[in-house]
Amino acid sequence: MAVGPLAVIAFSLVLVDQGWAFVELGRVQQTPVMGISKAWIYAAMPVGGALMLLYSLPPLWRALRGVLG
Repeated sequence: MAVGPLAVIAFSLVLVDQGWAFVELGRVQQTPVMGISKAWIYAAMPVGGALMLLYSLPPLWRALRGVLG
C-alpha cells in the first residue's frame, strides 16, 4: 500500500515549507555569543524534510509498481 509513503511525503512537504519560513525568520536573528545567523540553525528543518522526501520516494515507487503493475 502506498498510504505510508504518501503520508511521509505530505509531512515532509509541510516540514520543508514551514521550515523555510523559520529560516526566513532566522535571517534577522543572531546568536548572542557567537554572532551567527539563526537561519543556519533553522536550516536543519527544510533540509531534513527534503531528505525525508527523497528517502520516501523509492518505497512509494515500489508500492505503486505493485499496485499498477
